[in-house]
Amino acid sequence: MAITLKYEQERFVLDKLQQGKYANADELLVTAFQLLEEKEQKQQELDRLREKILAGKKQIEEGKITDGEVVFQRLEEKLNRIKNNQ
Repeated sequence: MAITLKYEQERFVLDKLQQGKYANADELLVTAFQLLEEKEQKQQELDRLREKILAGKKQIEEGKITDGEVVFQRLEEKLNRIKNNQ
């Protein structure tokens, strides 16, 4: 596969190589692809969180809410059961 870089991109790669940050262009590209994958994973996580927030807002609008104190009390009860079973 041949890749054509814009002048600025080629300059960037050459600068990084001259600075000794990467042994060769392949190493730089591996790092770039790893960062791209991480970015995509974070975007997917962000999208999932946004969907959960929208679902939560919809539940609130429909009156399907639980008092925060009740939630914390239930969590505390679960933790106590777990502690007692160990």
